[in-house]
Amino acid sequence: LQILSLSSKEEPLTFFHDKYWEHLLSFLPAEQAAAMVSPDIRRLRDLEQDYQFPLTDTLRTYLECGCNLQKTADRLFIRGGASL
Repeated sequence: LQILSLSSKEEPLTFFHDKYWEHLLSFLPAEQAAAMVSPDIRRLRDLEQDYQFPLTDTLRTYLECGCNLQKTADRLFIRGGASL
């Protein structure tokens, strides 16, 4: 039942495995949770804030697509002249 409170209007149906780690980490003190994040991901999040672009979402999509650039571009609706 706890997972229902983690749903949002953008994601009306949420599966437990999608939010498990986020929920689990919410019980840790902020400093301890932050220490568990890779320095590369922290840099990516800093860039995301600087450029106001969803870089972590893009990375997540890339990984979900098996690191396939064309599938990632298709899922993110990216179109361009350069071949991927």
